[in-house]
Amino acid sequence: EEALEILNKRHILIIISDISMPGMDGIEFLREVRRRRGIVQVIIVTASNRIDDLINAFEAGATDFLLKPLKKEEIEEALENILTKINRWKTTMKALFHKKKEPDPTQVIPFDD
Repeated sequence: EEALEILNKRHILIIISDISMPGMDGIEFLREVRRRRGIVQVIIVTASNRIDDLINAFEAGATDFLLKPLKKEEIEEALENILTKINRWKTTMKALFHKKKEPDPTQVIPFDD
């Protein structure tokens, strides 16, 4: 609940969350993050060895899924992948923004008399 309050107040792009948490579990949290801020990238971590947790996390919209004990290299790789995706989105948005500003040569512009 505290993390969701922070999400409402700050511009957050990446969240790393455990499945097992007091109160709301990580899958419920993930669903709520998706409902509030669909573009936020969420990495789910767990010590569980249940395949259902992995499936549920991806169905709920997890960007990545890591098993404990966490290895520095795995966290770095997951974050690098997310940052690559975010940078690609930024480039695409800039291109679309600039394209929108250019006049469409096929568009007929009516003259006012």
